[in-house]
Amino acid sequence: IVRKLLTITRLSTDKVELKIEDIDPGEIISESVKLLSPLADQRGVSINVSIPERFMVHGDRAALLELYVNVIDNAIKYNVPPGKIDISVKKEKGFIITRIKDTGIGIPGKDLDRVFDRFYRVDISRSKEIGGIGLGLSICDEIVKLHGGRIEIESTVGTGTLVSVHLKGIEDAAQA
Repeated sequence: IVRKLLTITRLSTDKVELKIEDIDPGEIISESVKLLSPLADQRGVSINVSIPERFMVHGDRAALLELYVNVIDNAIKYNVPPGKIDISVKKEKGFIITRIKDTGIGIPGKDLDRVFDRFYRVDISRSKEIGGIGLGLSICDEIVKLHGGRIEIESTVGTGTLVSVHLKGIEDAAQA
């Protein structure tokens, strides 16, 4: 909890210094999946990753790792066995778009506008069982904004959630 509080405080100040480098989001996603595979296995959730080609963005490796770990961790924790998570990356209109779709419990429509608010927790009984303090998606939102991108969520209760992360792409990344 303390780590998340410190992270959100640090990210929301103007003094954040990102270590910007050319990064392949696919590598960060693969690393995130590797870190979270034991939790996914334990919870009966399969993770499928589809990254047909290499894409590049300017970003801070540690921040983007935290972003993807947070989103994938939520997709695992709020899933229902035998659950499934599909992760795909594509380029569209100059943005590298990562889509993380799960077959979890979903988020009620009335809560979708608030899921990025600090300390906001969706009032679903399973949500309370899982724990947390409502900072994960707020941290993700700050990270994406610091990278000049945006994050969007679509969800249906009982069906699952789709999180889309849009980051500015670097042209001709496939030749890099």
